[in-house]
Amino acid sequence: MTPLRVLAACLVAASLPGCAGSTKPCNAFGTSACGSGAAQVERDIAGWHNAQNPSCPFVRSLGAQILKRSDGGIVEHWKIEACQGKQFTYRAYLLSNVGSLTVMVSDPQPEDRVGPP
Repeated sequence: MTPLRVLAACLVAASLPGCAGSTKPCNAFGTSACGSGAAQVERDIAGWHNAQNPSCPFVRSLGAQILKRSDGGIVEHWKIEACQGKQFTYRAYLLSNVGSLTVMVSDPQPEDRVGPP
C-alpha cells in the first residue's frame, strides 16, 4: 500500500449526520457517533485494520469506549475481532461539524490511557 493510501485511510471525512459532540454513548455499542455515523466509523476502523494486517482481515466490531473530549473532538477506543478470533484495539478521533463527521483512525496512543498505567 502506498503512503498516500495509508494517509487516506487515516484521514477520512464523510458527510454524514453524527452526534460526536457528546461524551455520552449514542447507543448500546458505546460510541458517541449516532446512526449512520457509527457505521462510518466502523468502516474506517476496518479499512485501517485491513491496511495494516492484510493477512488477518477485519471480521466485526466488538464495542467502543469513549475516552475523552480532546481539541473539540471525541477520542474513542474501538475493539474489533479479526481472523481466527484475534482482537485489536484502535483509536478513533471523531470531529463533528455541521452536517459532517470527520474520523481519524490510528493505533492507541499513550495519552489515551484511563486510570493508572
